[in-house]
Amino acid sequence: LANKIREVLDIGTEGLDVITERAFGAVKDEYSQDKMTRNYEELFNKVIDRGKKIKVCFISMFTYPLFSRDFRGKFGGSELQMSLLSKELAKNQEYDISMLVLDVGQKRRQNIAGVNVIKTYRRGKDIFNLILFPFKFLGGIISTNPHMFICRAAGVEVGITALISKILRKKMIYSLGSNGDVDGSLFSGFTGRIFKFGLKNSDFYIAQSKDQSDMLSELYPSKKDKIKIIKNSFVITDEKTQNKDIILWAGRSAELKRPEVFLRLAKDFPDQKFIMILSEAGRPWIQEKIKRDSKGINNLKILGDMKFEETQSFFSRSVAFVNTSTVEGFPNTFLQAANSYSPILSLKVDPDGFISKNDCGYVCDDKYENLKESLKKIFNDKESYGRKAQNFRKYLEKEHDINNNIKEWKAVLKNFICQKSKK
Repeated sequence: LANKIREVLDIGTEGLDVITERAFGAVKDEYSQDKMTRNYEELFNKVIDRGKKIKVCFISMFTYPLFSRDFRGKFGGSELQMSLLSKELAKNQEYDISMLVLDVGQKRRQNIAGVNVIKTYRRGKDIFNLILFPFKFLGGIISTNPHMFICRAAGVEVGITALISKILRKKMIYSLGSNGDVDGSLFSGFTGRIFKFGLKNSDFYIAQSKDQSDMLSELYPSKKDKIKIIKNSFVITDEKTQNKDIILWAGRSAELKRPEVFLRLAKDFPDQKFIMILSEAGRPWIQEKIKRDSKGINNLKILGDMKFEETQSFFSRSVAFVNTSTVEGFPNTFLQAANSYSPILSLKVDPDGFISKNDCGYVCDDKYENLKESLKKIFNDKESYGRKAQNFRKYLEKEHDINNNIKEWKAVLKNFICQKSKK
C-alpha cells in the first residue's frame, strides 16, 4: 500500500515519512486529551462569564435528616453520599444546587449549607397521597429548572425523573447505590419496571466500583462508554485510636444484611462487648425479631436509628467492624470504620477485592467458622491488627477523600454543560 501511494504521489520513502509525520502531528494537536480539555474549559468559562451557574437538582427523598438538626428519620448510605456531594458542590459559586426530599412537615424551601432543600410529597399509600404525588414531585422539579438531575438508589423517582428529563431535554446522571441496582433483583413488579426504565434511560452513570461498572456494561452494552467510576466520598477527620472496647455492626433491617449472624458471634465471644446499630429502615419486623432473639445475650447491646454524627462515636470505640451482608455496593460504614482505624471483618463482600488487596481486614468466604477464627486473630495478633488498621486508614485517605473525589464529579458536570452549550 505504501509503495502504491508513493507511485501515485511520485514521492520517495523520505517524502512519505514527512507526510505521515505531519498528518500524525496535526491529528495529535487537534484531538489530544489536553487540547480537548482546554476546549471544554474555554467553553465552560464562557458559560460562567455569561453569569450562568451550573444548576444541579439532586433527587434523594430520604436525605432530609442529614440536613436537619432536629428531624430524626431513616436514611441510608445513598442518602449520605448525596448529602455530602451536594453540600460540597454548593461551596463553589459556579454551582446552584437543589435537593428534592420528602415532605415531613418542614418549610417548603430551605437553604441549608448552601443547598436549596425543597420538599415534594408525603410518603404514604392512601389515595390522597397517590393522587398528589406526581404533581408535587413535578412541581419541585419545575421550581429548580436545572441543567441536569442526579439520582441515586432504586425507586420510582428514578423512572419519573428520567421521563421528565427527556421531555424537558435535560441531562440525568444515575449514581449506583448498590450492586442490587444492576443485578436484576429490583426490576420486578410495577415499581421495579419504572425504576428499570429510569436506569436504562439515564444519560450517564457513576459506579462505586469496577464490579458495578462491569455489571452495568453487561446489562446495557451500549452504555459502556457512559460509565465512570467515582468511589464513595468521606469527610476525613482526625480520630483518637485509644479506648477501643467494642465489636461493632451497623446496618438496615434487611434480609441481605443478615444481622442474625452477629448475634451468633456475640454468643460465641461472651467476654467481649458487642454493639449493633440496627436501623428500622428496610423491614421493621426484622428489627423486632432481632430484638427478641437477642434476649439473654448479655454482652450484646442493640441500638436503633440515630443521627449520622452520633454513630461515629461507636466507630471510634470499635476494635473491628463486622459486615455480614450477602451483597453491597461500597458501604459507607466501611469508610467510617477506616476513619477510626477499625479493620473490617467481612463475612462475604469485598468490593473490587479492596480488603484483601490492601490488607485492611479479613474476608471470610461466606463461612461462619472463618469469621469466628478471624475475630480471634484480631485479639491475639496485635502486630497484624495494627498493620491492618493503618492500611485501612491509608486506603481511605488515598481513595475516598471528598476533597479529591469532588474534582472528578465537577469534571463530569462540566463536561455535560459544555456538551449542551455546544449544541
